[in-house]
Amino acid sequence: MGSRWTHGVGCLLLVLTLAYTDASAQFITGGGTLIGKDTLAVRKCGRDGSDVALVTAFSDDGTWSAWMNGIDLYTGGYVPIGESGRKFDVDFGGSSLADFIHGIENGAGELCQTSVTAMSQEKSKFTLKLNRKRTKGKIILKYRFAGVAAGQYGRGKYSLKVEGVWAQ
Repeated sequence: MGSRWTHGVGCLLLVLTLAYTDASAQFITGGGTLIGKDTLAVRKCGRDGSDVALVTAFSDDGTWSAWMNGIDLYTGGYVPIGESGRKFDVDFGGSSLADFIHGIENGAGELCQTSVTAMSQEKSKFTLKLNRKRTKGKIILKYRFAGVAAGQYGRGKYSLKVEGVWAQ
């Protein structure tokens, strides 16, 4: 009975070690300057888009930082999606979500030509995907939001798609 118990514990420790190794191996270190476009669309106010340069840095502790057009700093965390180790679900952390939403409010205010207050927001997608060789990266960010402008309730959406060379 003692050897069966020892064998079972040994197998459990092996499985836990493999699971830990696989999970930690899926975090990445790297980044790059990713180029693309962003679009803000607000119902009844219009849409606007621009070229974007996003300088990204991802760390193997599950955190990231990015500078948009060399001005805005955003930070947060990420977790692997699936087993490939090449796709990650990204989230804003700390005050970065509030800063991002404030930027959306300002952009929506310019489109609507009045101040806008976001009442709710929903992340549709925020992912980083690397190619098989891990030499190219793509980030897609999509948010939907609802808010008030000049006493009127409205909806809008923001999307960002950038890609480029990824360095580890």
